[in-house]
Amino acid sequence: MNTNIGTLFDLCGVIKPVLTDNTIPSEDGKIYEIIRIIEGKPLFFYDHIKRMEASSKSTGLWVDIDLESLGNRIVSLCEANNYSICNVKVVGPMDDKGGLMVYVSAFSYPKEEVYQQGIDTAFLEIERPNPNAKLMRDDYKATVAKAIEDNNCYEVLLVSADGTVTEGSRSNTFFVKGDKVYTTPGELVLKGITRQYIMEACVRAGASLEERCVTAEECLGMDGLFISGTSIGVLPVRTVGSKTFSSPELPMILNIRKHYEAIVKENLL
Repeated sequence: MNTNIGTLFDLCGVIKPVLTDNTIPSEDGKIYEIIRIIEGKPLFFYDHIKRMEASSKSTGLWVDIDLESLGNRIVSLCEANNYSICNVKVVGPMDDKGGLMVYVSAFSYPKEEVYQQGIDTAFLEIERPNPNAKLMRDDYKATVAKAIEDNNCYEVLLVSADGTVTEGSRSNTFFVKGDKVYTTPGELVLKGITRQYIMEACVRAGASLEERCVTAEECLGMDGLFISGTSIGVLPVRTVGSKTFSSPELPMILNIRKHYEAIVKENLL
């Protein structure tokens, strides 16, 4: 629970104080979801729980989820920690009954100038063994953290053995060429909740959306690209390695972001 920033956390339905001598079960090998809280309300709550249930099924890690109870636990924990805007992490199983742990997770929401300037990225040749499950793996996190530090960038774009740019280490990727938007097929990546709604935003923006693989070479020939995720929404990419893009100024990306923000307002619990 090293990303916890609250003074209280919820372990299997019981709110407890965070103390230095607390013995917290390891998160390594557990499934999890990170849910954004806006105005004290979970965003895309039912979608996150549906995906956690899918992760449970694909990994064989059983978790006990009661929708109404979990929703209330999340809201109560945020209120107890005095957070109305934050990220909440749900992790399990924490016991032999499939219990869940909930805590306020460290978050960083980019400032508006970051969206205007775009972010720096780099390629990283690595594959996640089960891309459709949100499974904690300390070795993967360490490899990614080192690559981000070595390249002095915001995010790394994962490149598979066949040269396909699949996704970011903690984000999904979208590539723009003219009025076309490409994103990696869902079966090859983590089906991000934000990804699902950004695909809807692409359609609302009038883009021709296609799920297909994009190689690293193709990526460098795009007009622009952006990444998506719980905390970042639609975040334009300024550079991939030494290649610079005009993503922050692309009308298509600006339009997609506008439509996504409208969808967010429509989907608070």
